[in-house]
Amino acid sequence: MSKVPIENVWARDLAWRLFRDAADEDYLVARWSMKANLPYQFAWSAQQCLEKYLKCSLVLNGKDTRSYGHELNQMWSIMADIAGDLLPCVLCPPWYFPKSFDSYGGRFEVTSDFISRVERSGDPNQRYRYYHIVNEVGDIHKFDQVVFSIRRVTYPLDMVYCDTSKSYREMLSSNRLLQPHPKFSFDRSGWKRGEEERMRILKWQNFSFFEDDAIDVGQIQKGLSSINSPISMNLNKTEERSQALNWFMQHAKFSKKDRVALLEAIGAKS
Repeated sequence: MSKVPIENVWARDLAWRLFRDAADEDYLVARWSMKANLPYQFAWSAQQCLEKYLKCSLVLNGKDTRSYGHELNQMWSIMADIAGDLLPCVLCPPWYFPKSFDSYGGRFEVTSDFISRVERSGDPNQRYRYYHIVNEVGDIHKFDQVVFSIRRVTYPLDMVYCDTSKSYREMLSSNRLLQPHPKFSFDRSGWKRGEEERMRILKWQNFSFFEDDAIDVGQIQKGLSSINSPISMNLNKTEERSQALNWFMQHAKFSKKDRVALLEAIGAKS
């Protein structure tokens, strides 16, 4: 697959509209879900958001994305090789976070590890709440950082930046705060209804895109959310619960791997 011809404006616009614009909306929904303390909805929207940003970045830099499916870490690894140090290796709390880093999960996190967590928690089977889910302290801040960094590289990196003599890669490298397309897709004319609410959700504790607003508010996301899956709550319980779970397993769709594991857990034969 050849790289998008730099003179083909329509090819770039198509990738942006189909992938990046859709990812922008998933980003908004993910932040709203975290604010509303809906872990499953956050996980699903966060996974969809990163998948679309990554696919946009990859296709605009000459990679065929048809075989990637929902494998976020695979796409992240390939894009990290292309973008180099434009993408962070480690997610670090900014200087103004509490010195204890308590609201950042108490630790730094390798970006690929965070991507893997989003991939697992946003697995399509999570739509049916087959597995328990945990949103760790600081996940919203890490998610914002990853979105900010990937969204910056949803461009052909070797293309000349605007009217300069430098490439996008060079411009992004020299200005770590540069977001080449600062407006989100729903920020355009024609999307006026609900604009105030959307901006409120976007700016809520968003230290990556709206640092000044977030600092002025002075609030930092804290706490940990976890929900047990109805399936896990029925494992190794009473015989009646096992029978109910076994019945459900026979009437609902699971991946082969998950089906075998669950049937073994309840002592049933496939």
